[in-house]
Amino acid sequence: MRIPTAVYIMFGLGITLGLSAPAAVAAQVPAVQRQPRAAQPAGEGTIQTTAPAPAPVAHTPGQPTVAPAAAAPADPAPVTAAPPPSGVTQLPPAAAPPATASSSYAATAKQAYSAANFSLSLEGMNAGGLRAVEGGAAVGTVVVNKSGPDNLQMKHVSGVRYEPLSFEVGSEAKPVMEWVSSAWQGKASRKSGSVYVADHDYTIRAERQFTNAVITGTTVPALEPGGKGPLILTVTIAPESVRELAGGGKAPQGSAAKAKSLLASNFRFEMGDLETHVKRIESFTVGQKAVEDEAGEMREIQKQPGTLEFPNLTIRLDSRPMPNWTRWREEFLLKGNGGQAQEKDGAIVFLDQTLKNELGRINLFSCGLIRLGGDRQEAMTEKSGTVTADLYCERMELAIKA
Repeated sequence: MRIPTAVYIMFGLGITLGLSAPAAVAAQVPAVQRQPRAAQPAGEGTIQTTAPAPAPVAHTPGQPTVAPAAAAPADPAPVTAAPPPSGVTQLPPAAAPPATASSSYAATAKQAYSAANFSLSLEGMNAGGLRAVEGGAAVGTVVVNKSGPDNLQMKHVSGVRYEPLSFEVGSEAKPVMEWVSSAWQGKASRKSGSVYVADHDYTIRAERQFTNAVITGTTVPALEPGGKGPLILTVTIAPESVRELAGGGKAPQGSAAKAKSLLASNFRFEMGDLETHVKRIESFTVGQKAVEDEAGEMREIQKQPGTLEFPNLTIRLDSRPMPNWTRWREEFLLKGNGGQAQEKDGAIVFLDQTLKNELGRINLFSCGLIRLGGDRQEAMTEKSGTVTADLYCERMELAIKA
């Protein structure tokens, strides 16, 4: 069979194109170093280590064109400080404190201590331990001069006063009880002494020394049957001067006196023929003014004892029948028979644990009735009601047995 000439021509052309096509395609494929490989599925072929270049995003007609990323802002220009206004004094910059060990906690930890014990000394005599101490700081008296041409006031300290010094003390502190007793009788005296601040093993860490002090207040706590706490008096004094001294040595332990401590719950109230079923006597304070003498050239103001001030008493009674109290109210308050003949004397008597033996007392003189009335009561309760009696007292005396 004879093959046509055209078939031979097409067959030869195909062989020529097949031999030249691979070379042409290879010339168009980029080298491996310039073209990143396409990522292959996990587990097939070589792991991709270089991220492929992102494909260009074609712009869709009708959509807004995405703005190119903003360039990083340039550094701001340096700011030049403006000169200070005229007439203003510029302070120099504060110098940095030196880095020393004294500012560290390790350097100050050894200086700290716990004020676990306080004791009092009066005129060189051990007055016993104290429960708490407060006050005694020095306070300057500021004098303001009139303003001058520049409208500025000049100030200076002309004198020094000292805050009242108060301490809580038990009735077993005989020197303090004698001092208070004399003051209540109008025989006040000025005394000097020291308050010792000691740590847990009675090593004195500081001493607060006061001179020429006058008692300005003695607070008796509330008295109520059933309690177990001791009778703690709060004594406030006004010293002429107070000095903070360094410690040293051992503080006296306990009280030099051997008197028994009174209890705020073991007491008896008595006043003439009045019923004495007392449930509570509220706290009261006997005060005395300190007269200041600012004359002379002394920088520290001298003080002298002034007028005594005895407070009113508030007594809460059981609301059982009280015919004698009621009769006294009718005569003394309602009918106006409130002269000295109708005033009554009485006492608050402190007893031992057996409630039979007397350990001390507060005598009450020339007392008058101010008010007698029932307190708040609630229905459907088993709590008994109380009646409150308010009395004034012209004079009181403190007497503690040795």
